[in-house]
Amino acid sequence: PSQQQHTLVFLEGVHCVSPGWLATAWTMAIDGESVSSSRRVAEKKRKQRERFKYLQCHRDSLERIAQHCVNRVLYDLPVDPYAALLDRLSEHTKAGVRFQRVSVCPKGSDEVCCEVMALARGVKICAHRAYLPRVLVARGLAAVGGGVPFEEAGQQDACTIAAQLSAVIQGVVQDVEVINLADIHRRLCTAIDARKASAATNQEAAVAAAALRNALGEVLLDAVGHLLGSTSLEVARSALSAWHLELAEPLQCQEDLQVWQHLWPRLLVPALDNDAQGRRLCIGVTLWAATLPEAIADGTSLALVDEVAGLSRQANLEETAAEIDGNAVENDVDEYCPPLNAVTLAARLASRVAAKMAEDGPSLASEEGIASALGVFKKSLEAVVPHQAQSELEDDKGSKMRQSVSSAACTELESQNMGSLSLAEEQRLDCVFCTLDFDADKAFNADSGVYSFCEGGTERTAEQLADYYTALCREEPLLHTLVRPFSPRDPARQSGLHRLCQQLPSQVIVVCEPGDRNAMTPGSDSEAGKPDGSVGLLRNVELGACGLAAEYKAQSGLFLHRHGLYDFAAAGAELLPMIASYLHVALALPEQSRQFVLPKTASTEDLQNMLQPFAACIRGLLADAYAQVRPTDGREKKNNLNNAQFREGLRRLGYEQAGQYADLLFDFLDVSRGKSLSVQDLQFIEHVNGPATFKQLDELRIWACDWHAAQLQRKHSKAGGDVDASAASSPLGMLMHRLDAVGSGKVTFNDFSRGLRKMKHPAAVANDVGRLRELFMCFDLQNVGAIGAQDLHCLSIFSARYQLKCVIHVRTFLEERFGSLKAAFKAMDENRSGSLPATEWIDKMIGPHGYKTPSDLTACLNFIDKDGARVLTSKEFEALATFNEETFMQDMLALQAQAVDKYGDVTAAFDAFEKQGQKQGGEGLEAKDFLSGCRLLALKSQNDPRLLFNFLDAMHVGRVQRADFLLLERLGVVEEHKDVSEKMMAAISSLKDFASSGEQPESSDAATLWAKLHKDLREVTQGDFF
Repeated sequence: PSQQQHTLVFLEGVHCVSPGWLATAWTMAIDGESVSSSRRVAEKKRKQRERFKYLQCHRDSLERIAQHCVNRVLYDLPVDPYAALLDRLSEHTKAGVRFQRVSVCPKGSDEVCCEVMALARGVKICAHRAYLPRVLVARGLAAVGGGVPFEEAGQQDACTIAAQLSAVIQGVVQDVEVINLADIHRRLCTAIDARKASAATNQEAAVAAAALRNALGEVLLDAVGHLLGSTSLEVARSALSAWHLELAEPLQCQEDLQVWQHLWPRLLVPALDNDAQGRRLCIGVTLWAATLPEAIADGTSLALVDEVAGLSRQANLEETAAEIDGNAVENDVDEYCPPLNAVTLAARLASRVAAKMAEDGPSLASEEGIASALGVFKKSLEAVVPHQAQSELEDDKGSKMRQSVSSAACTELESQNMGSLSLAEEQRLDCVFCTLDFDADKAFNADSGVYSFCEGGTERTAEQLADYYTALCREEPLLHTLVRPFSPRDPARQSGLHRLCQQLPSQVIVVCEPGDRNAMTPGSDSEAGKPDGSVGLLRNVELGACGLAAEYKAQSGLFLHRHGLYDFAAAGAELLPMIASYLHVALALPEQSRQFVLPKTASTEDLQNMLQPFAACIRGLLADAYAQVRPTDGREKKNNLNNAQFREGLRRLGYEQAGQYADLLFDFLDVSRGKSLSVQDLQFIEHVNGPATFKQLDELRIWACDWHAAQLQRKHSKAGGDVDASAASSPLGMLMHRLDAVGSGKVTFNDFSRGLRKMKHPAAVANDVGRLRELFMCFDLQNVGAIGAQDLHCLSIFSARYQLKCVIHVRTFLEERFGSLKAAFKAMDENRSGSLPATEWIDKMIGPHGYKTPSDLTACLNFIDKDGARVLTSKEFEALATFNEETFMQDMLALQAQAVDKYGDVTAAFDAFEKQGQKQGGEGLEAKDFLSGCRLLALKSQNDPRLLFNFLDAMHVGRVQRADFLLLERLGVVEEHKDVSEKMMAAISSLKDFASSGEQPESSDAATLWAKLHKDLREVTQGDFF
């Protein structure tokens, strides 16, 4: 029927046909249908083959990417998961984000506006808008043949210059992938090349062209940062990572600051130079030079990254020095961070030393002048930085540290013990030094193959010159960098370099010419006996930031663990405004050190103005890293377990209590609150059994009281050592003051352990982290990871309840030994005076009657001694005989309830008690004040109110502070502690049993056991939605 229908359609409109024609038409229609059907089948098969081939090519990749994107969305829990999934998937588009064009227009009369446009997945975006100085653009264009003589470049107006720049860079970055810095550099070099124009026959024009090219490169680098929502440093790291190149250590969070404390860029300020012969002496400073007293002598203060932490440490400096030794200190994170204004202060200090040298500095035209210059350098340091020099002579540690500002103690450093140095002293080591740029090529005679630094001077071969350099460095140990010590034209330079590296002290760096590739051949350092990377290179700053990245891609061996020297003095001041972009790329390169030579300036103020971009960059990096407590770059998640992995992994491995205990255990082990567990986090559980017992808590109370008494005694013997009134009269108040070093009101476990270590708590000194964690758990019963002052004050309740147990234990002992308390008192009151001094009673209990625990006796005495006279009477013994703990706690609850009923809350009740006792705020309540308040409250209790006072005064300081009184609201914390203890002990015990239940090698230790469990948990959850 389909064929007939098709034929009818085919014959539609035919009015007169012959039978023969009709038969022929019918046959043709049938044949045509057969051909069409065959084509459809062939087309279908072709599409099936293409589909199969496409699936073979893309299926695995698509499934992996889609699964990865879904997993990330499920892990991040965004508000709109579908939009987040779309963003994740769009990151994997093949086209990526590409530049479209750079639009140029004038901005006023002195600036040119550059607007960078980009295409992000087909959408046109204005990525960045920047303004370049008109003169900079005009000079750069003139250097590449802009139509006007180079000398007249600055006379053109902004409109003309904008039009010329637009023509030059038209299409230069079109369709360039934004992260491909090498391609960006190549295209900019093609568009702006000083070699194109005859006007660019001098160095000034070449620098002008490089300045324009580098300025445009910085604009594009900033545009990439805006497009990707990243800093320029992150852009540089992403670009290098895309080429699968090694990167510098990450600089993202607090833990990175310790790694970077000695890796920050060093600044070099020219002091003496000889233009004709190319020699130059520079003053070098590290960022830690800003912490020298002389760096802030003019009244400028240090901009600390954490002012509160710094002030707190300063306030406790004397106490800390008396309590700890050098090996017991655990430094705070902010101590690894240089001041935020370190660049400004350090550069100003270097400029002052350079200016002092310039006053009477000799010429560098001869060997005698070079030796004399080093002597002037030493004298200038002693003149500008006398405090550090004097402290080196007076301090008993001076013989153990390298002289930071003079060379007296430098030569024997290698064999001396550095362990006694404080962190600040270690950071200041060699924070001021000098460098010598010899430019030996100008002293080299190619015909004779020798060097001579002046006409008629001593002629030396490469090896003899190496001996000369070695003698200079040994004479002045703060000569840390030798620049261009050999000529690239010298065939013997490699042997000379090897000899030099063998003889130089370990702190000296040798920097060669940018083109001296032979001096950097692999193995040259190892053959010389020096550590790999002891030789560095001058970096060609005319390449710009993008050019440095491109050079690293092309010749990575010139950068890997090498020293880099960025000479902006030789290149000219025109390149200095782009120094921030150089810095970002330099910090991404895996260099061993980075030194930036600054141009000479007329004044210190001019130098500071030039360094503003550099200083702002360093300030931002320091502040951002310190503000980020945990890394967010995925370095932890790669090998760590998140909560879902931990719970589901335990369930799959057969841990039956996973649903009951997994979340509780994860929160307990996640001490840093990074939402992930490392192997070390999991291994920590081996040292913990559960919250500390009340006996252990009471021992902490006794230690805190003894420590508090020692502190007060020290403060009374020294003038000016003072804390607030409440802290001075309360052991727990002062303890919280010391643990909360930054004054945030919260103490983490790391703060807790660090503070106790500084205070020489026995468990902290012994590094018994398990014991410390068990103590911390008692205050962090909700497992939130931090405690406040009220949480710490719960120690009073824990200790007070334990002391009640001690009271009952002493009473039971007396009853069993004497039959009754009355008989016991009579037996010990030998002179029948009716009273028994406390010391006499304790001595008799321990001596003749053999009571084993003196602390129980002290607790009992403090509790039943109602009047605080330290003398026991028969009535107090009779009260002890009738004491009942349950009834006593009912009286405490009644006190709390009646205080709330009368005054609204416990805080208002304390204020009323203070007012009744006519006490000033912060003085606390004495026993008589507490009694007056109870009378005003009309308290009905079965026990003497003075016993209630003694219970609240668990620290036994003779007064109840506000924090102690507020514990009436936390009387149930003891029962809460019991519940948490039972649950945590059961959880920890069950996980330990589960971890040890599998097959383990006989020789495996606990660390290996937990490492294996961590590995099993990761493997069993690999690829899941976590």
